[in-house]
Amino acid sequence: MWPTSQENWDTLAPFIYHCTNHSVAQIIKGPDTFSVVVPDSPVSAKLGSSVVLLCSLSPSFSAVELEVRWYRPNKFNTPVLLYKDQKIQESPVDPQYRDRVSLIGNLEEGNVSLKMKNITLSDRGEYVCYVSSGTWYEKGTTSLTVNILGSVPVLSFTETGEQVNVTCVSDGWSPQPTVTWRDREGKEIKHNSNVMYKTDSDDLVSVSSWLLFSPSESEWISCSVSLSDQEEREGRIVPHRTKISNCATQPTMLEPTASKPSWRAFIVMLVISLLAFSVLFILLFILYKKRDWDKMRLSKKRLTLDKTTSHKGLTVKNKGKEVSFDKGVFKHSISSGYMVDVLCKEMFKSDCHYWEVIVLDVEKGLPAKLSWYVGVTSHEEKERKKETLTPENGYWVLQYERGKGFYVNTGLPTPVLVRDSFSTLGVYLDMTKNTLSFYDVDSKSHLYTFTDVKSKNVLIPLFSPGDRCDHSLILKYTDK
Repeated sequence: MWPTSQENWDTLAPFIYHCTNHSVAQIIKGPDTFSVVVPDSPVSAKLGSSVVLLCSLSPSFSAVELEVRWYRPNKFNTPVLLYKDQKIQESPVDPQYRDRVSLIGNLEEGNVSLKMKNITLSDRGEYVCYVSSGTWYEKGTTSLTVNILGSVPVLSFTETGEQVNVTCVSDGWSPQPTVTWRDREGKEIKHNSNVMYKTDSDDLVSVSSWLLFSPSESEWISCSVSLSDQEEREGRIVPHRTKISNCATQPTMLEPTASKPSWRAFIVMLVISLLAFSVLFILLFILYKKRDWDKMRLSKKRLTLDKTTSHKGLTVKNKGKEVSFDKGVFKHSISSGYMVDVLCKEMFKSDCHYWEVIVLDVEKGLPAKLSWYVGVTSHEEKERKKETLTPENGYWVLQYERGKGFYVNTGLPTPVLVRDSFSTLGVYLDMTKNTLSFYDVDSKSHLYTFTDVKSKNVLIPLFSPGDRCDHSLILKYTDK
């Protein structure tokens, strides 16, 4: 009966190959039968590193004259590596492993272990070690996992009565990580916590965990996402509940007197006065903020993107008012080692300057892999090599990544709390105070302010629509 599935063909392939080649095979000196020994547990490796997949003969004898074939399941005829006729064969082999694999063991002692360099995510999975003597063959299967460290956990919380619900989110992991909650003493919190995992189109794992917690005024908690003790990301938060003063006390029973109505009148007038004062204070605060907002917008500038400073994978259009990322253009770009952004023609040395940029089309919603950054830099070079976007490196920017949220990088990524999505970002550079502030223009709310923003020469606005999905940033200018 013939095999009816790919799995059965893969099982029979070594046997059919062995039988059809037996008549012409050279009989190898050694034991009549043997077995191959491979690890029972998976082998782990970091992305971009090297790894050794162990395989040896039992009993131990020379494998110099044997055939050694490493292959992936269902790919017997296009192996990862083929050793035959006492040398490594260049064909037939899988092209994606060319120049990345070798036999690292001592063949004279029966060690046929495989070394693999420059590990990629697609290298994950099972590998078969097949050894044939011409009269006997044996095989063993081992597996490889590729470890990828995900993003720094982003923590937030909401109040639920006497407790708070703390949420921890992180993405970009491989394989599935573990989540650990700890209190300020470092003790693990195991009760009232839940974890949910989700795999994206690249087979990377996103994790979301939430915890019901009863905080004190000074207590913080941490959320650690890890693959092992050495491969861990941690975030912390101080989840204070909003204080609600309980002023309700049991009234004292007094004897009726002629003065009782005057006390009641006094309390009523006091409450009315407090309410009136609160309303007046709120109105004054709103007027004060509006005055500051209007004053800031008086410094609004018309910016123009400098096409000569744009990364080759970006497109500047609309008379220098829009920059777009397009996967098709970026794929053929040769500037992969440079910053994926564009500078403005305008350069600032003094005074105050304000500009706005549309960062999101709210009607279209958030793209799955959206990322962008906006800010200023002290670099004037047209092409700048990639480096971390920190003030120490001459970059003051607000960054956004889907799944990670808004953050600034001041040495370590610092989350910026934004309650709702917005379409227009306001940027205010005050060179008299050496500050750079970011605003949600839609709600006229402040997001974050950099201090000590200084440059020996000039500061230049820069914009990046990201390099993960098709997206545009559009400079906005109105007289209002």
